[in-house]
Amino acid sequence: MKGTFSKYKFTTGLFYNSIDRADFDASNEDYFQITVQPYFKYSGRYFIHSVAKRESQRTIFMVHKTGFDTNHIEDIEYPEICYLTIYSGFRKVAIFDSKMDGIIFKR
Repeated sequence: MKGTFSKYKFTTGLFYNSIDRADFDASNEDYFQITVQPYFKYSGRYFIHSVAKRESQRTIFMVHKTGFDTNHIEDIEYPEICYLTIYSGFRKVAIFDSKMDGIIFKR
């Protein structure tokens, strides 16, 4: 599953804005790969740790964020734990930390 998103908002924001680039690739069974410009902080590979919650309209994954050069979860020394939510129909993707700070992408 691959997709490109054209809008974003931070979890503290009210309105969506246009974004230069937000590509999402879920074709690997071990991780999601996300490329975001200009918010490079959110770019990288998100290795799947577990499914935190599954609902009819969305699935929330607990993930470990790394750079693009990490190929296996065993290579991660100090993983950054965060959550990645995929909404049904791949219409939205959200990335947030345990304090609910993050970003939401929308088609």
